Parts: sequence; structure tokens; C-alpha cells
Amino acid sequence: MLKRILNSKLKIFIILIVIILILIIFIKGTYSYITNYVRGETDNFKLNFDANIMIDEYFKNNKKYIRVGNSGNYPVYVRVRVFTDSEHTIQFQNTTENNWTTCNTNYYCYNLPLAKNTSLSNELIFYPSTSNNSNFNAVAVYEYSYARYNENGTPYADWNYSYTLES
Repeated sequence: MLKRILNSKLKIFIILIVIILILIIFIKGTYSYITNYVRGETDNFKLNFDANIMIDEYFKNNKKYIRVGNSGNYPVYVRVRVFTDSEHTIQFQNTTENNWTTCNTNYYCYNLPLAKNTSLSNELIFYPSTSNNSNFNAVAVYEYSYARYNENGTPYADWNYSYTLES
């Protein structure tokens, strides 16, 4: 009888040891899979917002002057939108040598990528288009897009590109 009890306890002990070993192997395999495939993929992706756009605005002779620079580490394209009150409408003073153009109905784009650590000497100039110049004020809002390159190496701005971060 004693042999039988010891024999059954030994069988239960051996079965428990086998189950524990199987669980250890399974958990270790799962951990290896997660660390090699899941965490490895997310660690390799870095999102670097290293652009540092500088904007300098001032008024002179009832005109708004805007200069934009890039003190970041990557070339960027810049566009500016200017708002004013309901009493004024704004005119954009364009010259062919300053590389600013109207890029859609609401923005004025600098046509070349701003190289890293550069400032602009060419200014974007706005003035009121009405004769009522009193209390003229305008607010400039800028956006930038990292310079993207096509297969020929030509830079371009993709204003529709967006970053999606998943948690």
C-alpha cells in the first residue's frame, strides 16, 4: 500500500514537473518571439521632428514683412498664410527674384527647399489693398514640410503627407 501511495505521488510529481517544464519552454519561446519580432520592429522606427523654423515679422510703411529661416538639421519647404481683420484685404507683393509664389488660394509658398541652418534674405511682403490703411494689422501662420525627393533626386513638398502614430 505504501509503495502504491509513493508510486502515485511520484507519478503526480513527475507530471507536475513535466507541465512546469512545458510552461517554461512555452513562455520562454513566447518571450523570445516578442523581443525579436515585436519590440525589434518598434525600436527601429524613429520619428524625428528636428525642424526649427524661425519667422521674423515686422511692419514698415504700412506693410507687413515676413522672413523665414530654418535652423534645423534637414531641408524643409515653407508656406505662409496671412490673416487680417474684416476691414482690410491683403495684397501680396511679388517679385520674380524672391521665389515666393501663391501656391493655392490661401498660402504663399517658398519655391525652393530651405537648406539646414539658413535664413532668408528675400522677404514676403503684404500690404492692405484698400485705401483704408488705418489700424492695418496682419497675422502670419506658417507650416513646413520636410523636403521629399522623387526617384530623380528632385526635391518637392508634399503638403498632404501626414504622420500617423500608433500607441
